[in-house]
Amino acid sequence: DAVWNQSGYFQLNKSESERKIIENIKNITFRVATILKKPYVIEKIGAKKFEGKEKYEGYCIDLLEAMANEEGFDYEIFLNPENSNVKLEAN
Repeated sequence: DAVWNQSGYFQLNKSESERKIIENIKNITFRVATILKKPYVIEKIGAKKFEGKEKYEGYCIDLLEAMANEEGFDYEIFLNPENSNVKLEAN
């Protein structure tokens, strides 16, 4: 549920279960697997001088960083070594 408030800002009204989920992810580090794909995830120019998540930029990285800052979690980025999408198979 979301509304525009009287100040003209978008206000998201979170349910109790949504608030609990958000509270439970604070201070957790997520492991994010991805591939390099412009403009979503790319290596920064001079990436070799950076470590970890600092090596990457792009739309998905910006979105992930904004979510992490807003909700109080951290993340690590891992590239698929074959740089291809992975098909999930049921066991």
